[in-house]
Amino acid sequence: MSLLTGFAQVGRIAALSDRAPFPARPSLVLNHLGRLRGFEKLPWRGDTSDTYYLSATTQRQPDYVTFQFAELHGHVYVTVAFHASIFDQDVVRRAVDLLCADPVALLDSAR
Repeated sequence: MSLLTGFAQVGRIAALSDRAPFPARPSLVLNHLGRLRGFEKLPWRGDTSDTYYLSATTQRQPDYVTFQFAELHGHVYVTVAFHASIFDQDVVRRAVDLLCADPVALLDSAR
């Protein structure tokens, strides 16, 4: 998997940028990976409640904020990638905390 991911990234490296437009206009990217059935079959050690799923995504542009969702062992995992030089880390952390605390309330308040 690592080799395939590495080869897939080689062509993208030239397209990546480390400069954001000023003022930055954030772009939101949402990825839902679904249930990770293949990972559930791995020989995890100990109780599955201690299982962590972390994912690293390559930011295409510095003004992107990427939320990635995955389901594993009956839990939903959220990973967020962003450039700390563009976005305030505390603001992003609060957004993730709100999302994890009560996602339905966030949807209801958006109406």
